[in-house]
Amino acid sequence: MTTSDDFKKDGSTRRLTHFACTVLIVLTAAVSLADILNAELRFGPRRWPTARPPKTPAFSANDRSRWCTVWSLVERGTYQIDEIIERPGWDTIDKVRWKGHFYSSKPALLPTLVAGLYWTIKESTGWTLDRQTYDVAHLLLIIINWLPWMIALILIAVMANRYARTGMSAIFVVAAASFATFLSTFLITFNNHSVATWSTVFALYPATRIIAEGRRSGGLFALCGFFAAFTVTNELPAFVFGAAMFVILLRQSWRLTCCWFIPAALIPLGGFFYTTYLASGSLIPFYAYFGTSVYEYVHQGVPSYWMQPQGIDAGNESRLAYFLNCLIGHHGILSLSPIFLLTVVGWIYGRRWREFPLRLFNRLGLGLTLWMLLFVMYKTDNYGGNTSGLRWVFWLIPFWLLTMLPVLDEWGHKRSFRILACLLLSVSAFSASFSRSNPWTNPWVMNVMRYWGLADYSTKSPEPQTPLQCWIPSLPPQTDSPLPFAEFQGINHLGQTTRLRLTSQGELEIDGQAARHVRVERGTGYGTTASDGEQINLYLNEQSIAAGAAPDECLVWPGATSAREKRIAEIFLQGMPRTREYFYRNIRYLFTPLETDAIECREAVSQVKYTPGKDGRLTVYRRTLWLSDRVPFGVLQFEDTITDAKTNEVLFRQRMTLQTVSHLKPRPAATQE
Repeated sequence: MTTSDDFKKDGSTRRLTHFACTVLIVLTAAVSLADILNAELRFGPRRWPTARPPKTPAFSANDRSRWCTVWSLVERGTYQIDEIIERPGWDTIDKVRWKGHFYSSKPALLPTLVAGLYWTIKESTGWTLDRQTYDVAHLLLIIINWLPWMIALILIAVMANRYARTGMSAIFVVAAASFATFLSTFLITFNNHSVATWSTVFALYPATRIIAEGRRSGGLFALCGFFAAFTVTNELPAFVFGAAMFVILLRQSWRLTCCWFIPAALIPLGGFFYTTYLASGSLIPFYAYFGTSVYEYVHQGVPSYWMQPQGIDAGNESRLAYFLNCLIGHHGILSLSPIFLLTVVGWIYGRRWREFPLRLFNRLGLGLTLWMLLFVMYKTDNYGGNTSGLRWVFWLIPFWLLTMLPVLDEWGHKRSFRILACLLLSVSAFSASFSRSNPWTNPWVMNVMRYWGLADYSTKSPEPQTPLQCWIPSLPPQTDSPLPFAEFQGINHLGQTTRLRLTSQGELEIDGQAARHVRVERGTGYGTTASDGEQINLYLNEQSIAAGAAPDECLVWPGATSAREKRIAEIFLQGMPRTREYFYRNIRYLFTPLETDAIECREAVSQVKYTPGKDGRLTVYRRTLWLSDRVPFGVLQFEDTITDAKTNEVLFRQRMTLQTVSHLKPRPAATQE
């Protein structure tokens, strides 16, 4: 095995190692730059949009929240994001309600710095996030993610070559940093984790020169202080890292620490508190208000997402299950990035390598890892939301990479170990590449566990017990003045205004059976009546409607009703060519002309395959309902969609929204501001 001295003295080996590391970094730079320049939210067949999606630089609610602040600062000169979130594709759940306005829930310093870069781009080129959305976003991501991370990779390579005993160890660590961690995955999105990670590297490099080589330069102390503090401003739990670096360097030289480290650290810390004050009027970031009315509010009838979080954000599992999933489960550090098993070995056998120059940083990395696991266990419950990895610990990756060096040095000469190391590297690289097009998606391990029924985070609100086979779920109480009515309006595929009016004409008896007479008037244009549209008379059994019975069981027929009239009435009542039960879905909040605030409703949907006419073309007929018991007949809105069963081509779509009603029940207290 090549020793440290041999490695340093063997010029050809060192040149070959340097060349291999350079090739890895150049390849990483090219691939990641291409990823950023092609970064765009894409839709797969499972979530194909019904209309052309708006341009947005964001991939998720998380980065969208930060982009909103950047836009608002430059375009409106404020941290308030009320205006931008009204635009399609820009709204986010990561927002707070503070003093009558919306703000991003994210710390203000990083978006403020990026806003400064955006302002510079706008003033120098005329580009804006409104018009050149992707160009501006890509350029900003290159500046804040790509360029610093390439410098960080070079520093990691320098440290690996400087402190490794073999060339293989250095090359492996650089390869892992380049392709086998989620740091490369997150380069395409605006996030704090990438920034915190390269900032950690920028702090570690001067610290290693001070500790391992005995350098006593004020510049090194200043760099360490600045970037350690900047890491803290981007990952608040990293304050332990900042404090540890202060203590370590204080023991090396209290004079240089006081004269250089502390003043440099105060710059990002001062910026953090100053921008926090500008945004909120307080030195406390919005994060600290989680669980209060700042996060949990009702605005225009719509409760905030955090009043009733959905899916993985609901956090409905035991602490043990959560811990295991964070470590070896669907968001597991070791299951997704098994190269860090080598890091664990480095910690276990830490005393074996007493001569390793970075042993202090290995111990520091272990302590910080334990601290972050405790933090994640006791302060979080959702794995960071929909994300490809446990993103809160990414900033520790530079520590984990350096801890591998003595392990690779010790056993790298063994063929079996090299095979194992390559296997771990390949799995880790696969995990990092799996979500490369969008880091805010589930990791592959979670998809496998979900397929086998081992993980299910779907949230379903309690469904009504009554089945639904007619699109009209209820009949309003009968009144004489005015007669209960509900009038819908929409635009058909020809661009014409279409109206539909349901009116309860009163109760009557047919062949000894009580029935409710409902008149249906529908047609195009304004002022639709029976003379310029179609009129259908429905005679409904109120008990059958309330029980969710099939249309033919709900309809009562007068003796003179023709077969054609019966068929028309049945088709209208079932809402589709053939009868099929509607399935209840999630609670929604719908804005209608009925009142200013949104109305709480439940979505229901049904679809059937149908071959109309003689052309033999198989189509899928789908009707979606938005149901609310606050309005007559219980329907706020419905949408009909007809698609080709083979090509998924949309042949017809029409949405009808309630415009006027005879009466509207009072709003429940839970949805009032």
